[in-house]
Amino acid sequence: MDDFERFIIDVGEKALKDEPLTLEEAVGILEVPDEYLALLVYKAQKVKDKFFNPSQVEFCSIINAKSGACSEDCKFCAQSKLYKTPINVYPLVPKDEIIEGAYRGANYGANRYCVVLSGRKASPEEVERIADAVYEIKKVEKIPIKAILAPHELRGYIIIEAYTPHNVDDLIRGIKHTRERVQGVVDNSEIDKYLETKPVITSLRVGTDVEVIAGPFKGMQAKVIRVDESKNEITIEILEAAYTLPITVNAEYVRELKKGE
Repeated sequence: MDDFERFIIDVGEKALKDEPLTLEEAVGILEVPDEYLALLVYKAQKVKDKFFNPSQVEFCSIINAKSGACSEDCKFCAQSKLYKTPINVYPLVPKDEIIEGAYRGANYGANRYCVVLSGRKASPEEVERIADAVYEIKKVEKIPIKAILAPHELRGYIIIEAYTPHNVDDLIRGIKHTRERVQGVVDNSEIDKYLETKPVITSLRVGTDVEVIAGPFKGMQAKVIRVDESKNEITIEILEAAYTLPITVNAEYVRELKKGE
């Protein structure tokens, strides 16, 4: 056994014992001659198998959400507009297509989803579309995110309301051009200027399930059967009534029920 073989075996045993390597040992791994690569890979596999169950594999699904026409000239990349590569060229796909890709990946067992865009960076409009899609995608991955805000004034940033910083890290993992999560929290008073209160009626449609939150039928569930935006009124049918009971109420008297409520 020569010095390189002994070195590889020794550092491998340290790693298996979860002992940190020294800087000299880490650099030494990089300097191992190519003829010892097989032994190095073998020991690395042993370390991997100890700390990561080899019977468990993570699957990542990706979508080429924006293809070609990149202004960069990376010679290894087919997306550059400077090269005559026979690829499909198209702008950022619609939000629904991004969401559909996430559901499709989840159905095939993927537990990661990567949204890939060509180009150096996303425009504010693209960021907003992706943020909207990510909010829906998080439902697939069951990440507890409460809200996502992409103000045009904060170019290149999105604000995420979550229970823990870890939830945010899980959400942005795999999204190209996302550099990192900015440390710290944002006070509500700092984002009030970016928020716009919309009337409840703008989100209500015929067939929407709602809960009455004011008036004599408070607490009852109903279904919207007519929407009159000019009067800010809706007609609902109380689901718990023994007979059909259409009632016209102010749209502010109800809240939309989310799936599962």
